[in-house]
Amino acid sequence: DAGPADCVRPEKGLGRPENCGTKWGERGLGFFRESQCGTTIAGMGLVALLLEELVDEETWQLLVDVHLDYAARFGEMAPKSGVYYDTQMEENGWTSCGLAGVECLLEGAPEAEVWAQTARRWMFSTATTPQDNKDKGMFAGEETVAGLTGRTFTALPDYMAENHGWVHPNYTGSSVNFTGHLGVIYGAFGRKLPEHALFNRQKIYDQLKLTTDRMGAMHPVQGMDWPYLFPYPGHGSHAAAATLLKDADGARLERWALTTLEGRQAGNDGRMYDRAIAESVHDVQDPLIVRESVIAGSAYTYLLHRIYGDGAKPVSDEALEKRLRGVRVYPHSGFVFHRHRRGQTSFAWRNCPMVLPLNRDGIYTVAPASNSFLASVEAKG
Repeated sequence: DAGPADCVRPEKGLGRPENCGTKWGERGLGFFRESQCGTTIAGMGLVALLLEELVDEETWQLLVDVHLDYAARFGEMAPKSGVYYDTQMEENGWTSCGLAGVECLLEGAPEAEVWAQTARRWMFSTATTPQDNKDKGMFAGEETVAGLTGRTFTALPDYMAENHGWVHPNYTGSSVNFTGHLGVIYGAFGRKLPEHALFNRQKIYDQLKLTTDRMGAMHPVQGMDWPYLFPYPGHGSHAAAATLLKDADGARLERWALTTLEGRQAGNDGRMYDRAIAESVHDVQDPLIVRESVIAGSAYTYLLHRIYGDGAKPVSDEALEKRLRGVRVYPHSGFVFHRHRRGQTSFAWRNCPMVLPLNRDGIYTVAPASNSFLASVEAKG
């Protein structure tokens, strides 16, 4: 949108046809589509920073214009609230990344301080719960938790999140994953990660680690509305926990996930999926294309470690398995979860009632035949 009129997407492509021949930037398509560019814009700034000697003045000006455009849309906007059915955790997270890129790349602008404060509010509001509204403790030495939270909530009181009517660990994990992105953005620009990016992240990750299998993937307690098995099996969230939260469990889970990722690559000649499948199978969300493209998630994981080091020392496989075993009840999310010696089992009674038992290697050993549910339950009487 910040470029010339003839700067448009290709007329034809493998992706969703409604995107072909259109302007990138999504102006006029509403908050969801427009704000979604946040991580891409921040990524463009990171690439330019890493390749600074190769970037000419015209390209830098293009980047400045793109970041100014994003700032004009969201630089003074309040974060969104949403808990039931559609959490705003993901939207608030990716918008905070876009605004963090704006803050770092345009640090000399007169409005820089306003954009910085807005970015912090969005990253804080990525992981807020209703009980935070009652917390009178001071946060970051400037305001109470209750004051920062207000009536903006994105997570259920049991620190899980639901999207599209599913309580799903992958969406819950987006808050921790975007914290990793924020760590890279601020770290690459030589700046300190704001405390706001860490708010409630440990409490959320403490739930996520319980549901993570030996492949590094998170157990989808109510099934999935489309295949959310990313080609990077959670290692972005685990890496953020290991480096930024100093979580020793996360360090072990990251290694499990990376082992899975490397195995998939080795089995597919460097790809996430068999080439024949990736080139022929498409549906309304084009999951195969999307998942091949977000291999960039591995770059963020790598950069996290380049900037912050190895992170916490990982616990042993045996210690982690033993400590995480047991039964947990999530009354607000509506499921009970049992992690045992041979695997894990969930029973959900709200939104999408279902029982999902998995072996120790978990969801990667189950091949869903549909993109709507992993299973369904019928009850008589």
